[in-house]
Amino acid sequence: MLGFEIYFARSIKGTFGKARFNGAIIAAEIRMGNVKEVDYNQLSTVRNTDRWYPEFNTVYYAHQDDQRDEFCIYDETQIIRWIIVIDERYDSKLQEYGLNVEYNDTKYFCC
Repeated sequence: MLGFEIYFARSIKGTFGKARFNGAIIAAEIRMGNVKEVDYNQLSTVRNTDRWYPEFNTVYYAHQDDQRDEFCIYDETQIIRWIIVIDERYDSKLQEYGLNVEYNDTKYFCC
Protein backbone atom coordinates (compact mmCIF):
# COMPACT_ATOMS: atom_id res chain seq x y z
CA MET A 1 0.00 0.00 0.00
CA LEU A 2 2.86 2.41 0.79
CA GLY A 3 5.37 1.01 -1.65
CA PHE A 4 7.72 -1.93 -1.88
CA GLU A 5 9.77 -1.50 1.27
CA ILE A 6 9.73 -2.38 5.02
CA TYR A 7 6.55 -1.82 7.06
CA PHE A 8 6.04 -1.00 10.74
CA ALA A 9 3.07 -0.08 12.92
CA ARG A 10 3.19 2.38 15.82
CA SER A 11 2.19 -0.30 18.33
CA ILE A 12 1.63 -4.03 18.71
CA LYS A 13 -2.09 -3.39 18.79
CA GLY A 14 -1.73 -1.55 15.49
CA THR A 15 -0.47 -4.72 13.78
CA PHE A 16 -3.65 -6.70 14.34
CA GLY A 17 -5.63 -6.94 11.13
CA LYS A 18 -2.55 -6.09 9.03
CA ALA A 19 -0.10 -8.89 9.60
CA ARG A 20 -0.65 -12.60 9.93
CA PHE A 21 -0.23 -13.04 13.67
CA ASN A 22 1.36 -16.38 14.49
CA GLY A 23 2.95 -15.58 17.83
CA ALA A 24 5.97 -13.45 16.91
CA ILE A 25 6.42 -9.70 16.79
CA ILE A 26 9.48 -7.73 15.75
CA ALA A 27 9.81 -4.56 17.83
CA ALA A 28 12.26 -2.05 16.36
CA GLU A 29 13.76 1.38 16.85
CA ILE A 30 13.73 3.17 13.50
CA ARG A 31 15.64 6.17 12.14
CA MET A 32 12.80 7.86 10.27
CA GLY A 33 14.81 10.45 8.32
CA ASN A 34 12.81 12.67 6.00
CA VAL A 35 9.15 11.62 6.28
CA LYS A 36 6.41 11.92 3.65
CA GLU A 37 3.04 11.92 5.41
CA VAL A 38 0.00 10.74 3.46
CA ASP A 39 -3.65 10.28 4.30
CA TYR A 40 -6.26 8.07 2.64
CA ASN A 41 -6.82 10.50 -0.24
CA GLN A 42 -3.06 10.60 -1.02
CA LEU A 43 -2.37 6.84 -1.03
CA SER A 44 -2.28 6.74 -4.82
CA THR A 45 0.90 8.89 -4.74
CA VAL A 46 2.86 6.11 -2.99
CA ARG A 47 0.97 2.88 -3.77
CA ASN A 48 3.09 0.17 -5.43
CA THR A 49 6.06 2.41 -6.06
CA ASP A 50 9.31 3.61 -4.51
CA ARG A 51 9.23 6.91 -6.43
CA TRP A 52 9.03 8.76 -3.10
CA TYR A 53 12.66 7.79 -2.48
CA PRO A 54 15.31 9.39 -2.45
CA GLU A 55 13.49 12.60 -1.50
CA PHE A 56 11.95 10.79 1.51
CA ASN A 57 13.30 7.96 3.67
CA THR A 58 9.93 7.05 5.17
CA VAL A 59 6.26 7.19 4.25
CA TYR A 60 3.89 7.66 7.18
CA TYR A 61 0.25 6.76 6.59
CA ALA A 62 -1.94 8.82 8.94
CA HIS A 63 -4.95 6.49 8.99
CA GLN A 64 -8.39 7.81 9.93
CA ASP A 65 -8.21 5.44 12.94
CA ASP A 66 -5.07 6.42 14.92
CA GLN A 67 -4.57 2.80 16.00
CA ARG A 68 -3.98 1.79 12.36
CA ASP A 69 -1.25 4.30 11.42
CA GLU A 70 1.79 2.71 9.77
CA PHE A 71 5.23 3.52 8.42
CA CYS A 72 7.15 2.27 5.43
CA ILE A 73 10.92 2.78 5.52
CA TYR A 74 13.04 2.61 2.38
CA ASP A 75 16.21 1.00 3.65
CA GLU A 76 17.01 -1.61 6.29
CA THR A 77 19.90 0.57 7.51
CA GLN A 78 17.21 2.81 9.05
CA ILE A 79 16.62 0.04 11.62
CA ILE A 80 18.71 1.02 14.63
CA ARG A 81 17.96 -2.02 16.79
CA TRP A 82 15.33 -4.71 16.99
CA ILE A 83 14.11 -7.62 19.05
CA ILE A 84 11.84 -10.53 18.23
CA VAL A 85 9.15 -11.30 20.81
CA ILE A 86 7.72 -14.82 20.54
CA ASP A 87 4.62 -16.00 22.37
CA GLU A 88 5.38 -19.49 23.72
CA ARG A 89 1.75 -20.51 23.27
CA TYR A 90 2.29 -20.49 19.49
CA ASP A 91 5.78 -21.97 19.21
CA SER A 92 6.82 -25.09 21.14
CA LYS A 93 10.35 -24.90 19.71
CA LEU A 94 11.24 -21.99 22.00
CA GLN A 95 12.01 -24.27 24.89
CA GLU A 96 13.43 -27.03 22.69
CA TYR A 97 16.06 -24.68 21.21
CA GLY A 98 16.68 -22.66 24.38
CA LEU A 99 15.15 -19.52 22.92
CA ASN A 100 13.12 -18.90 26.08
CA VAL A 101 16.26 -17.65 27.86
CA GLU A 102 17.33 -14.02 27.66
CA TYR A 103 21.01 -13.03 27.81
CA ASN A 104 22.49 -9.57 28.34
CA ASP A 105 25.33 -10.20 25.91
CA THR A 106 23.24 -11.38 22.96
CA LYS A 107 24.39 -9.63 19.82
CA TYR A 108 22.24 -8.71 16.87
CA PHE A 109 23.78 -8.22 13.47
CA CYS A 110 21.21 -5.96 11.88
CA CYS A 111 22.94 -2.82 10.77
